[in-house]
Amino acid sequence: MGKRSNLDIGRAEMTRLRAAKLESVHLGRYPFEAGIKYYVAKNEPYFAKTTLYEDEKKLRLFIPFFEELKKDGVIKTTDPRRFDEMHISEFVLWLKNRGLSVSTQIKYFQVLKGYLELWGNAICRRMKDTRVLRLPREKRSKPIKALTIDELRSIFSAADKVPGWNGIMLRGYVAIAFGTACRPKEIILSEERDLDLPAKRFYIRHPKGEGSWADPQWIGIVREDMVRKLTLFWEERRRFMEEHGLKSDFLFFNKSTRSHYSLHGFHRMKEILEEKTGIHFSLKDFRSSFCSIMLSGDLSRLKAVSLQLRHSSVKTTELYYAKISASEEIDEAIGDVWMKNIIE
Repeated sequence: MGKRSNLDIGRAEMTRLRAAKLESVHLGRYPFEAGIKYYVAKNEPYFAKTTLYEDEKKLRLFIPFFEELKKDGVIKTTDPRRFDEMHISEFVLWLKNRGLSVSTQIKYFQVLKGYLELWGNAICRRMKDTRVLRLPREKRSKPIKALTIDELRSIFSAADKVPGWNGIMLRGYVAIAFGTACRPKEIILSEERDLDLPAKRFYIRHPKGEGSWADPQWIGIVREDMVRKLTLFWEERRRFMEEHGLKSDFLFFNKSTRSHYSLHGFHRMKEILEEKTGIHFSLKDFRSSFCSIMLSGDLSRLKAVSLQLRHSSVKTTELYYAKISASEEIDEAIGDVWMKNIIE
């Protein structure tokens, strides 16, 4: 079972942590780890719960790295109030050497920066301002991948053959993802009551931008074929949980942690389908695939698709579709040309 989130430690303790004066808090033998609960408590009123869960997971990922640096004598402390240029430069190098995408490196850095600034340490900002620190820049206009209808059929067929609880979870995910065009976390964090099959709709309880610019809302399950698949998913999920004495409000319930699945957990399950089909894809590809298939050859649906995707404007959807089209155009133009000059 995974380590319990600090968001679950209780209201009285969260209030106590929020009232603490950080400059004088004693953080003990493992200060970086001990400080995380204060970060969660102090930011609880301002961040969406899902954002704090993700930030906490990332910060926990950093713990062994900084402890190893201290053990090797590279740094003297892991107290977030005393991080200096050595801590940050080693961290940036660690991110680079892990082979992470540029966007992931930037996200990890921003989480660490926010954590340190909570403790009154602006070392990241100072290093950027003096140009000591230069982060890689993310490409703004990279194409967006979309699955073809044949690839989708292969993935759905493979999901139908996965046994046990993993199979049930995968079948439910792909049906909601392609039937609603929702984002991965919006699906994984859903509850049982969020799937309303009689009304053919799905409640987005934790939308992207939750707590700032987006509110929970109902969205239609606009593909009838996915409604049928979700009806089967609902029944086999209910039957499995009854037979095994399981109870949970979460639609995608992790039997090991007794909570909802993490995004990482679903990525691991997704690999089952990749192995069975030979198709490498992302959980978010169902959203772009929905857009591509719905708009292919008929841009009169643009406004409706924009509403389904919950974009801020039709223009946003146009740009999104343009990136998908660019990727498809490259694939179509190059195709199997390489087969004419194979290198053994």
